Amino acid sequence: MVDVAAALDVLVPSAEYRGCLTGNTQAEFDTLIWEDARPKPSWEAIESADITPKLSKSERLRLAYQQLPVEKRVKYGAIMVQAKIFLEQGDSEAAAFQLSRLVVSQDEEPLKQAFIHIVSH
Repeated sequence: MVDVAAALDVLVPSAEYRGCLTGNTQAEFDTLIWEDARPKPSWEAIESADITPKLSKSERLRLAYQQLPVEKRVKYGAIMVQAKIFLEQGDSEAAAFQLSRLVVSQDEEPLKQAFIHIVSH
């Protein structure tokens, strides 16, 4: 899932437009009223925009978590919420500690390490 507003901000900083982007859909993007003098980016540009540098650690963690299959989101939900709370309080070390407590299978260990990396860097 792409964060359309964040992608727009990366591609056309402080762009002027009107419309709803809460669903982050192409249909919403297509119906935006573009009021900026700069050209409106294509949907393909929106989808490929690297918004990671613009996002907080908490938002990057949320996006990574949302990409998990439902069964893993259920499995890791409580610890992810705790990690996000610590991040929002500015305590990356506590967030990394919470994530280090995840009990995962050997094949899920790279995922766990990726989450720890997100909150630590």
